[in-house]
Amino acid sequence: MAGSEIVPAIPSATSSVRSEQDDLERRIEERIRFVGRRIGWVELSWRLLIWLAGGTGLLLVLTACDQWLFLRGMPDTLRWTAWLVFAGLSAAWLGFAVGPYLLHRIHPLFAAYVLEKAVPGLKHAVMAFLLLRERRQDFEHDPLTKHVFRGLEQKAAVTVETVPLDQVVDRGQVVRWAAVLAGVIAVFCLYVVLSPKNALVSSARVLIPWADIAPATRVRIDAVSPGDAEVTAGERVVVTVTLFGLRSGEEPRLRFSTADGQFLNQAIPLRPDDGDASRFSAELSPAIRHETTYRVEAGDAETREFRIRVLPAIRLELRSVELEYPPYTRLEKKTQLDMGDISALEGTRVTVRAQSSVPLTQAEIDLDNGRMRVPMQQSGDIWQGRFTLKMSNKEPNVGEFTAYALRGADQDGRTNRDPVRFSIVTIPDRAHIIRTLPRMVRSSRSTWPPPFRQKRRIRTSACVG
Repeated sequence: MAGSEIVPAIPSATSSVRSEQDDLERRIEERIRFVGRRIGWVELSWRLLIWLAGGTGLLLVLTACDQWLFLRGMPDTLRWTAWLVFAGLSAAWLGFAVGPYLLHRIHPLFAAYVLEKAVPGLKHAVMAFLLLRERRQDFEHDPLTKHVFRGLEQKAAVTVETVPLDQVVDRGQVVRWAAVLAGVIAVFCLYVVLSPKNALVSSARVLIPWADIAPATRVRIDAVSPGDAEVTAGERVVVTVTLFGLRSGEEPRLRFSTADGQFLNQAIPLRPDDGDASRFSAELSPAIRHETTYRVEAGDAETREFRIRVLPAIRLELRSVELEYPPYTRLEKKTQLDMGDISALEGTRVTVRAQSSVPLTQAEIDLDNGRMRVPMQQSGDIWQGRFTLKMSNKEPNVGEFTAYALRGADQDGRTNRDPVRFSIVTIPDRAHIIRTLPRMVRSSRSTWPPPFRQKRRIRTSACVG
C-alpha cells in the first residue's frame, strides 16, 4: 500500500474575500472612531471655554460692584446670592452642555456625517456603508447587490484614509471662544493693575462668601496691635496700627465703646510716630477697668471690631510681719498686722505673710528690686516667706537691704504690676566699750579749794564704726 501524503489546504476564494472585507471594515471603523474622538474634544473644549469666559466676566462685574457700588463692600447676603447664582448656572451648564461629552462617545453616524461634510467626494459612501453593513447577510444571495456593497466599502475605505484628519473637524468655535476668554482675562488684569483698590481681595470676597474678608479699600490697614487681647485691670492700653495709602488731610481715628456704657462710639485721633510716618498710635486707656471694643477708621478703610477682655488684677496683700529677735536680746517675738515697714536689730529673722486676690502658682519677696528674691511657700490661701536682716559687707553701718516688695504670678503668667514697696531699716548690733572715769568727793573740812577724794564711775558707750 502506497504511503499517504498530506496535501496542504488551499484557502478558498470565499475566505479570502471575507478577510479582505474585514480589513476594509476595520480601517473604516478606526477612522470613524478617531474622527468621533476629535469631535468630542473640540465640542468639550469650546463649551468649557464658554464657561470660563462667562465665569471670569461675571467675577469681574461682581468685583467692580463690591468695590464701587457699596461703601463697605457688598453685604454678606448679596455675596451669598451672587455665589449661589453663579454656582447654579455653572452646574446647569456643566451638567447639560459639558457632561454628555464626558460620559458618552460620539455616535459613528454623526462622525461619518462630519467626515463626509468635510470631503464632498465621498457622496455619503461612509454613511451608506454604516447603514447597510448590518444587512450584509441579505446581500449574499443577490450577486448584483453584493457587488455594489463591496464597491461602496472599498471606495469608503480608500477615501477616508487619504483625508487629512486635521481638516475634518472644524475648530473655529474653539479659536473664537479662546479669543474671547483671552480678552476677558486681559480686561480683568488691566482692572487689577489700574484699580486703586485691591481687586484680588474683592474677588476673594465674591468667590468665598463664607470667609471673613474685609472689603478692599484704597487705604490699607495693617498690624493692628494689640488686636483681640486679654489685659489686667488697671493696665495701660495703647493701640498701634500701620496705614498705607492715606491721603493728605485724612485723619485716622480710633473708635471705642466700654461695656459699662460710659463711652459709646468714642473717637480718639491716631497720631503718627516720629520715626515712622506710616505707623500711628493712640492711648486707649491709661488704666483700663472695663471690657472694651474698638476699631480703626482711616480714609475709606475700617477694621472689624476688636475686643479687649479685662481680667481681675493680681494683688498680693500683706497680712502680717513677724519679727523674731536674736536670742541674746531675750526679746519676745513681735507681730505687725497690715504694716509692712520693718525696723529691727541686725540678725532679726523676718517672716512675711500675704494673701492673694486670685489663685497663684508662685510668689516671692523681692528685695531691693531684684537683688535677691526669696521664694514664698503656700499654706492654704496664705503665702509666707522668711529672710534675716543683715548689714552690708561693703558699708558696715548700712543694712544689706533697704526695701522689699511682694510679687506673684498666676497660671497664665500674669503678675501683679507695681507692687507696694516697704522700707527696711536694719539697726547694727556692735560690741560695747567700757571706760573708767574719776569721781570727785568733797572732804569734811571746809577749805577752799576743797580737797577731793577719787571714786570710780563707769560709763559705757557703743562702739560705732
